[in-house]
Amino acid sequence: ARPGFRQADFFSGDPILALSIAPATLDFGALTTGGTSSGSVVLTIETNSHTGVSITYTGATLTCSACSGTKTVTGIGATALASTAGTSQFGFNAIYDSGTSPTASAKAQYNTAGAYAFNSGDEVISSAGPINSTVFDLNFIANISGSETGGTYTATVVYTATANF
Repeated sequence: ARPGFRQADFFSGDPILALSIAPATLDFGALTTGGTSSGSVVLTIETNSHTGVSITYTGATLTCSACSGTKTVTGIGATALASTAGTSQFGFNAIYDSGTSPTASAKAQYNTAGAYAFNSGDEVISSAGPINSTVFDLNFIANISGSETGGTYTATVVYTATANF
């Protein structure tokens, strides 16, 4: 760049933003106070955006719409906690699995094995620049305290990947 002028980085080529999650559903089976129910999905992200990518999620905790009494399993919140059987908990973590540098990374409250968070609207994975295909294991847990009403509990979690081109 010449003195007095800023050099701009210009994007060339077709923009790429690819997000995949598989499987699309998890079944925790029957929840009991004596153990933790768990399941995992695989998230893969890739972009050539020079400003990177941000993955956020929205959703509600496990809820039983047909139940009376206590109808929800408590979402863990923004601070990651260990799974504790016998305590009402629902959450997940995002553990890096594979990718060739440069890759994305999980945010602090989601990147520790054995610790889980659930705070709808959180950014869970990000990068500051373009990334190669990066794979994360999203590990979900569900625990109940015993005060929850018996029934079928469901939750919908939507992941949104945003890149700036």
